[in-house]
Amino acid sequence: LARQFVDEMGSLAIDLECFARHWSSPAGISANFAEFSEAAHDLLVRLAVRIELEDRQLYPLVDGTAELHRNAA
Repeated sequence: LARQFVDEMGSLAIDLECFARHWSSPAGISANFAEFSEAAHDLLVRLAVRIELEDRQLYPLVDGTAELHRNAA
């Protein structure tokens, strides 16, 4: 599960960096606003899904591991 999250974050981070580079110009955004809006929406949806997965799967797992370590001490 941890490897899956790391792999997915790498892809998302690269896509976010590419988005920021591609849409760094206000003139470029204005000239192609529909394309910018669609790209921003798609990226934000992916980020929201990622955050939801972390909240539901990753953080409870981490919390459980921390609890195990506290109980073992």
